[in-house]
Amino acid sequence: YAGDDGGFIYETGHYKPDRSHSYGSMTYAGVKSLLYARVGKDDVRVRKAAEWIREHYTLEENPCFGTTSLYYYYMTFAKCLHALGEETIVDSRGAVHPWRVELIGKLLSLQKEEGCWVNEDGRYWENIRDLATAYAVTGMKIALQEMISKPDA
Repeated sequence: YAGDDGGFIYETGHYKPDRSHSYGSMTYAGVKSLLYARVGKDDVRVRKAAEWIREHYTLEENPCFGTTSLYYYYMTFAKCLHALGEETIVDSRGAVHPWRVELIGKLLSLQKEEGCWVNEDGRYWENIRDLATAYAVTGMKIALQEMISKPDA
């Protein structure tokens, strides 16, 4: 937990300017982990992180981290928002986002002709298509869960 801004970081104990700040994949992973641990949505950490998510909502990048760990971001994005039980996210500008539809659309737009996903940013090995594809398919599966069980939603 990064503190004042509400977001989360991954810190190994050594300050690194390129990642010692809140960013998308870790904020979504942090919220997901708190919810999986049965911390309530009314907990200050969850509320502040949800505000961070609304402020930084995007599928164009891993917020505050660019293309690094992008497919992991998409997977944790889906797991977190599914765990929150929200079907839409209202961002800080007031735009309403049906995140499941938006995520599926984004992932389909990034799918390679042969059916896989690959991140050109090789940090964290997402340039290995099996890993990036596993993250993308997992994110898509989670996004589709409610859509399949409640097709009129």
